[in-house]
Amino acid sequence: MKWYIFIFLSLLLTGCAGSKDDSSSVAPDNDETPDFVPEEDKDDTPDFVPEEDKDEIPDFVPEEDKDDTEPNLPIIPDSCVVSAIASSSDGDNVASNVLDNNTSTRWSGDGLGATLRLDLCEYTTINGVNVALYNGDSRSSTFTVEVSNDAATWTNALAKTTSSGNSVEIESYDFDKITARYVRYTGYGNSDNTWNSVTVFSVVECTGNDCEPEYPTEPDKPVIPDNDCEVSGQISFNGTCAEWLEVYEVEHGELNEDDHLISYSPIEMSFDALAAKHVTPNGNGWRHELKIKSSGGYRVAMTEVYELFKAKITANLSNGSKTIVAQHHADTTATITKLYIADLDEGGFANAPDGTESDSKAMNGIFDVYIRLAKPDGSGETKHLLTTIKSGESFYFEEENDHGLVTVKINGQALAPIMVNDSSASYFKFGNYHQAQNPETGDKLASGNADGDYEEFYEQYFETSEITFTEMSYIRNVD
Repeated sequence: MKWYIFIFLSLLLTGCAGSKDDSSSVAPDNDETPDFVPEEDKDDTPDFVPEEDKDEIPDFVPEEDKDDTEPNLPIIPDSCVVSAIASSSDGDNVASNVLDNNTSTRWSGDGLGATLRLDLCEYTTINGVNVALYNGDSRSSTFTVEVSNDAATWTNALAKTTSSGNSVEIESYDFDKITARYVRYTGYGNSDNTWNSVTVFSVVECTGNDCEPEYPTEPDKPVIPDNDCEVSGQISFNGTCAEWLEVYEVEHGELNEDDHLISYSPIEMSFDALAAKHVTPNGNGWRHELKIKSSGGYRVAMTEVYELFKAKITANLSNGSKTIVAQHHADTTATITKLYIADLDEGGFANAPDGTESDSKAMNGIFDVYIRLAKPDGSGETKHLLTTIKSGESFYFEEENDHGLVTVKINGQALAPIMVNDSSASYFKFGNYHQAQNPETGDKLASGNADGDYEEFYEQYFETSEITFTEMSYIRNVD
């Protein structure tokens, strides 16, 4: 009996070992896929796909191989209707009038930079625009054309162009094909005044085999000539590097001709009107300046030259001072542009481009930086606040003259451009022209006063008058 009991116990122990929890056992080395897969877990992809049915697009495309020519464009609603809007209008002469293909109706907007915008309501590949102009047979109009897909980022399609001036009918203007939803006309007035009046404005759709969509890849930037010359302390003059005194002459008075130079590379200059004591026959105070040479044919009409002046300007001035630090001067005493720094009670300014308000309190150490600009029709000038500073502080100034279209920037922000149609030998100048203007009363000393009168005046009111120019650049290309 003992051996029966032994066999029975052995079988019993073997059975218990096999009943352990499967979760603690080691997985076998064979295929782990279960024999049964529930229907909802099965892969719908068949085991075999015929070659002709295979998707030719690979599952992975390297970044460098991806096609980025078509951006993610905003969705255009089905309710969109072709329309036109404008930055301003005149009575019944509204933007929508340009859509009726009727040269008897028009849009009119006054001012350089007035805009007219079309919404095509679809992404359209175009290669030109049709434009008809009010009184287009008796005057020419200047404009640019830009395009956009979101009405926020704009790309130049047609650079500044002037109409023929001999037709009121539609004239076509071609440019390289581009795909866009919005098209914008920016007007720069006409040969008589600053009005922009358009009777018809439409697009020329690209046709033919070469009209695949072509989207702008980045915002277009203004084309400004390079000025590599500034690295060596020079200017760019007609495409070559030249010394500043090749083009400019110095009004230095009692100082030496080169006393304004404080560094050659980079070029830096400082002008001290109280030390120079230079006077001119029609002037009103002491000055220390550089100006385009009066002889040698350097002075030409502003419509015959491209020039760009840039600098960081630092003012060290006694309270109550008023000085002109840069200006475009006609061959007469007329103003084209004049940049002032003044601690006087003047007022009459709109807020600066960045929202800064004028101080306009005399002798409190807060200086208004402002500019006077000629009106295009020659009837006078306008006055614009740019910023405010204290003595010892700086600002960035830029003035561009593109053949009579003058744009001023302060700390990177631009005023609306003005058009100058002068025929005189105008010239640019900069430095420190400290005005002989009483800070207490605002009265000016009469022009032509003797040097002794100026001496007494400046000695009474001012101890410091220094204007420093750094980070300078000047480009001048004469036609």
